[in-house]
Amino acid sequence: MVLIRQGDKETLDCVYSQIAEYLARRFGGDPHYQKGDTSYFYYHKRLAKAWLASAQKMLKKGPILVNKVGGTLFYDSVEVLASQELDTLVWPDHLEEKITIRRWPGGKHYYLFSNLNRKFPRNPFGVYEKAFETAKAFTDNVVSKDC
Repeated sequence: MVLIRQGDKETLDCVYSQIAEYLARRFGGDPHYQKGDTSYFYYHKRLAKAWLASAQKMLKKGPILVNKVGGTLFYDSVEVLASQELDTLVWPDHLEEKITIRRWPGGKHYYLFSNLNRKFPRNPFGVYEKAFETAKAFTDNVVSKDC
């Protein structure tokens, strides 16, 4: 977790950019939606701005701790057993993304799954090559299963 103190704009900006990147991986970057469509609420830029507003509001009350997916809590609400100061923000359990291409037995479509829980905006795919091409755009670590 990262500690952000009141007035520490540099750390807040750094954490905000990391959270925004996480949300972009998680929900994709497709801002298109129909009125009333719930995908509107999952647009990563909207979520990142909402996270920042919430963090700023909490910081008015005191220092906060933030985890790698944006979870926040007040620093004074926990007992810190160990800490470490770093010059750069590196989440301790950062994983390299692995995307698996799968197809249901007897199925006609190909689905992409990420070990980082990324949501793909154009899932499923009717052609394996298009699924593979899309996966490769995110990472070189692509695995085919049941295809």
